[in-house]
Amino acid sequence: MTDKDEFIKKHKSRLDVIDIIRCLHFDEKAFIEDQKIKAEKGRDFFYYYELFVEHGNKDKFKILNDNKEFNRRLKLVFADEELKSSINEKLESDPETFKVLYNTFSDFRNQIKTDIIPSKDIETCLSEIRTNGIYKFEGMFSEKQLEKLVAFQSKTTHIIESQGAKISAGYINVVPQANLTVGLEIKYEKEDYGLLRMQSKSMGFFHPGSNTIIADERLNQIYHLWYKNKNIKINRTTMQWLVPADINHNGWHIDVLSNQLKAMILLSDVDLNNGPMYYANGSHRIDNDFELKMKHATFIHGLSKNHCLGTRHGNNICAITGGNVAYVSDDFVDNQPLKLDYNDIVIDSQTYSKTVATGKRGDVIFFDSCGYHSGNICQEGMRLDLTISCPPESSSFSGIFLKALKGKVL
Repeated sequence: MTDKDEFIKKHKSRLDVIDIIRCLHFDEKAFIEDQKIKAEKGRDFFYYYELFVEHGNKDKFKILNDNKEFNRRLKLVFADEELKSSINEKLESDPETFKVLYNTFSDFRNQIKTDIIPSKDIETCLSEIRTNGIYKFEGMFSEKQLEKLVAFQSKTTHIIESQGAKISAGYINVVPQANLTVGLEIKYEKEDYGLLRMQSKSMGFFHPGSNTIIADERLNQIYHLWYKNKNIKINRTTMQWLVPADINHNGWHIDVLSNQLKAMILLSDVDLNNGPMYYANGSHRIDNDFELKMKHATFIHGLSKNHCLGTRHGNNICAITGGNVAYVSDDFVDNQPLKLDYNDIVIDSQTYSKTVATGKRGDVIFFDSCGYHSGNICQEGMRLDLTISCPPESSSFSGIFLKALKGKVL
C-alpha cells in the first residue's frame, strides 16, 4: 500500500478535515532539511507529514509555497470520490469545522515566507489588510500615471452623452462597426440603480491607459505578497460610473469565500455625497456568530439566488431583483442609508468599525472581498473608479480547494 493509500484509508475511517488541510500545506523538503534526514526514494509528502506528526507538535511546520504542487496534492486526495464527498458533508454539517478550515487557510497563507522584502509603506498596507481586510493607499498613482485612463473614461462619457444616451444602471459593451472601428453599446438594467460598468471580461481587453496600473511595481508586489504567489496575474479590470439614483446598487455582501484581493483606484475625488463604499473592518475572517452563519450558508448554497437568511424588503437592488445568500438580509442591516457617516456599523447585532472609501483621485482602496462591504447611493456628482482583481479560483490555496471541492468558484 502506498503512502497516499495509507493516508486516505486513515481518513476514510477517522475523518479529520483540518489534518488533511495541514498535510496539503506541509513543506516536506523543509522538514527533511531541518531534521537532517535522507530523502527516501519513492516517498511522497504523505509519508513525511506522518513522520512529522510522530515527532510531536503538528501545528509548527514550514508552509508550502507552490500553487501547482498544492493543486497536484489536492488531486491525489480528491481522486478518492468517497473521501471527497465525506469532506464536503463534514464541512456542510459542522459549522465549527468549516470555521477552522476558513481561518486556517488565511493563517497558513500569512505564514508563508517569500524572498520579497517590502518597503515600509507596502508592509503597512499588507498589515492593515491582514488585520482589517482593507487599506487606503493615499496618492498611490499620480495625475500623470492616470492621464490616459482618465482621458479614456472622459471620452467614453462624452460619446455616451453625445449619442443622446445617459449614464445609468447597465453595462457598456464594445461592438464592431462596418468600417473596422468599434462602437459602444449600453445594455441598460430594468431598474435604475445608478451604476454603469465597463468590464474587460466582456470587451476582451483591458481599458486603454490601465496598463500603467497593471504594470506598477508596488501594486504587483502587494498582490504577490498578499497571495504569496509570484505568478499572480491581474485578469480583470472594471471601470465604473456611479450617479444619483433612488435605489442603492449594492447592499452589504461578500464577493467570494477565497480571500480575493481587489484594488479600487479612485479616478475622481470621492466624498460622502458621491456614494463611497463601506467596509466592515475585520469581517474578512470568521470571528463571530454572524460571520460564521453567513459564510457557512454561502459555502453550502454557493452564489445561487435561491437562498437568503432573513427577508429582503429594502430599497436596494438585491431586495428588488434578488440576490444570493452572500448578501446580508435587510432584517440584519440597513442596506440603503440615506445619510452616510463614518460611525460604526451594526450587522445582525455585531458591531464593526467601518472604513469609508472616500479619497482623492489616485488613492487606491485595497480590500479583501471576503469581508462585508456595501455600495451606497450617490447623492450628487459622479463617482468614477477602476477596480482590478485576480482569479480567486487559482490565485490562492483556498480558492483552489473550494473550486475542486464544489466544482465552482466560491
